[in-house]
Order: sequence, then C-alpha cells, then structure tokens
Amino acid sequence: MKYSLPLVVAILLSFVVVLVLFPKLLTGDYYSLTVKSIYVNRLGNVLELELEETISDGTRAVQRFTDQARGDAFEGKRGFPAWPVHQTTFRSFIFSEPYRLDLDDPAKGVYIEEGRTYTVRRGEPLTLFYVVDDSGQKREYIAEISP
Repeated sequence: MKYSLPLVVAILLSFVVVLVLFPKLLTGDYYSLTVKSIYVNRLGNVLELELEETISDGTRAVQRFTDQARGDAFEGKRGFPAWPVHQTTFRSFIFSEPYRLDLDDPAKGVYIEEGRTYTVRRGEPLTLFYVVDDSGQKREYIAEISP
C-alpha cells in the first residue's frame, strides 16, 4: 500500500499542530519553579522567596507544611489553547516561637538554591525548606501537585 507524500505531510502537520495547541500531551502534569532570590535573616525567623512559576494546563500545585492539609494553591488555566501559565511570586514567612530556621546556620534549613529550576511531578513533592522547634522537631514546607 503506497501513501502519497501530501497525505503523509498532512498527517505529520496535524500531529505537530495538536502538540502545539496541547503541549501537556507531551509533557504531562508539571509545576516548575525557578528560585530568583532567597533572603534569610540572621535570627532565622524570617524567610523571603522570589519564585518564577510555570504550571501545565489544568494542573493544580500546592505549597504547604507537611503537617497541614491546606496551603497556597496555583492552578493552570483550563482552555484553548492549552498552554502553561507563568507567574512571579513573592513569599514571606515569619516564624513565631517555637519554630525557626536552624540558628547555627539559618540557610541550612533551605533546600532550594538561587538560580536553580526545580520541576515537580505528580507523586514527587519538592521540599523547599524546613523549620525546627526547641526540641529539634522538623516541619517541612513542600510543593506538590494535588490529586
């Protein structure tokens, strides 16, 4: 069975158009964050983050402490064309007693680094930082794709 060149070109072109309009078919659900800046005060009770975030169409990402059910949500729009959503966010955390970042080295509790890009996939949360209380117990702050 022979295929004509115009038919093959039309099929390939249709495939490319579908991927351009719906890139999530190729990438799957994802939430990407690039760390633009991190500030930690010397007392370890203030942390400020500047993040550039990208999320795939129809995906919902949440940032929260692991001991909390809710957190800050960021959702990709649903629609046509199904392109990712980009935004820059500033997050400030002021920790009250007994929680703080590690006093010996406050930056030690921050797992992310300035200038790096991290990609979160479903079922693979990213720990951004942790705080400790007076007994040394940790509370981790994560980013994840919600189910």
